[in-house]
Amino acid sequence: MANKTRKRVPWSGWSKIAPSGKQRTQMYKKCGNKCFLGTKTKKETNPGSDPGFPICKKNTCKISKKGTYAAYVRAREWGNKRRTYKGRSKPRFPQNYYTRIARKAKRILKNMFNVTIKK
Repeated sequence: MANKTRKRVPWSGWSKIAPSGKQRTQMYKKCGNKCFLGTKTKKETNPGSDPGFPICKKNTCKISKKGTYAAYVRAREWGNKRRTYKGRSKPRFPQNYYTRIARKAKRILKNMFNVTIKK
C-alpha cells in the first residue's frame, strides 16, 4: 500500500512568519489593534503586555491569511466550556473572549480573503 500524504492545512508556516516577543510590542505601537484580534492580556500576570492573537506578518501591518486562520483555529480550541478541560491546562480568559475572537477571524476570512469555513 502506498504512503498517504497529509493534506496541508491553510495556516501551515504561520509560526515562521508570526511576530514574537519584542516584534509584537513594536507592531502594536506601529499598527495598533488592527494586527491583533485579542485584547490586552491580564496585567497582573504579564505587566506591560500587548494583545494576543496576532494576524499580521512580523514587522508589517499587512493582515495575513495564515495568521487569521491560525487565530481562528486557536480560539476555537480554547473556546469551550471550562469544565471540558482536564488536567493542568485551562483557558486564561472566559469562554466569550475566545468565541468573540473566532467570530472576528471568521468574518475577516470571509470579507478579505473570500474563504468560507464549514463547521
